[in-house]
Amino acid sequence: MYNETKGGNTMWNIITLATTQWYFGIWLGVFILALIIEASDPQLISIWFAGGALIAFILSLFPSVGIWTQVIVFTLSSGILLILSFIFFRKSFLNSKKISTNVDALVDEEVILLTDANKDIYG
Repeated sequence: MYNETKGGNTMWNIITLATTQWYFGIWLGVFILALIIEASDPQLISIWFAGGALIAFILSLFPSVGIWTQVIVFTLSSGILLILSFIFFRKSFLNSKKISTNVDALVDEEVILLTDANKDIYG
């Protein structure tokens, strides 16, 4: 008969081992996924989550740091990175010059019509 309280491979040891040593893989996966998403789109979408996952990954290498501490640090560091990037890039976001394209670029321009134009015939 199997005794769960004695022996080297007790159920508790297996559960403890499983819950303390694989969190780094989750954070590494989140970091890589955030970098892939960031690389696939030219806009800043997930770079903050990559930074937060990197910090949580480093914390997960210490066995004394629990998963909830890692999640809280991930959330706070991602939020702080988001706020800092907004503060840093605020002037470039708000003061960016609008570039007119297509028909919008022709507003207030003078043209020479080669044929007559009215509301039924486009010029």
